Amino acid sequence: MFKLKILPLVIILLTAPFAAQSQFSITTEIAYLNHINAQNRSDLIKNNIPNAELAWQGILKDTFYYQHETSAAVFLFELSNSYGKIKEPALALHRLLIQRCLYPNDSIEKLSKYIFLEFCFQNEFNQAFAEYLWEKSRKDKLASDYQQNLVLLMVLSTQMHLKKIRPYILQLGNQMRFMDMDIPAWYNDWEYLVMIGLREKQLKPIINYDKSLTGGLEIGKIKNEKIKMKVYRKSLKHYIRTHSYVHAHDLAIAYQKENQNWFESLDLGIKKLRISLHL
Repeated sequence: MFKLKILPLVIILLTAPFAAQSQFSITTEIAYLNHINAQNRSDLIKNNIPNAELAWQGILKDTFYYQHETSAAVFLFELSNSYGKIKEPALALHRLLIQRCLYPNDSIEKLSKYIFLEFCFQNEFNQAFAEYLWEKSRKDKLASDYQQNLVLLMVLSTQMHLKKIRPYILQLGNQMRFMDMDIPAWYNDWEYLVMIGLREKQLKPIINYDKSLTGGLEIGKIKNEKIKMKVYRKSLKHYIRTHSYVHAHDLAIAYQKENQNWFESLDLGIKKLRISLHL
């Protein structure tokens, strides 16, 4: 797809000394990614993705990379290139966004703007939103603190509303917990709504990135009536499925106070019957 070469970066990386044995394996993975990307071998790229993602998990959890980000930056650039070559633009874009937010690199920034924007367009983003993502993740606009940049990455990732990257956003959320960070209230809401199966277009009007409260999602305060009723229904379905009948009962009482149409009323009646059989 893209014929940009970063061989000098790879050579520098291969010849640089590393502080840990894990660095050697990452360097080896970078060299292999660079090799198969240059060959445009989609079969080898697809076969290597599980290994590359395993390597990425190691990078994400290794504090060494917080201050020594060059190898991580090159790795993510090459992984993004791999995803682009196998026509996975959502994953390709997200890997570049992670690189920009967590492991900024001047050389890659100069190389990658065209690629970044191209992946944005392949994901059906308009020019304004593509430029927004690029500007927000510029190296000179990032915080000096890794954790703040991780929160920024989470905001931008969820704002893209790409279902395909949900597992990778959840992976980053788990990393926040691994680092014992304060989890933003909006992210807890996002995680809950994803868990109950809300679609991306329904998530968009609900998530409040300015939310400062630490409590759970207040379904009754969702302004969009249609989406509010859907969240009630999906929440009840989730709690019944997980045998959380006491909480489901309380939620059903709150839901009953809303103005329901005949279908919603019938659906609630069935759910209340199922709940009552277990109380």
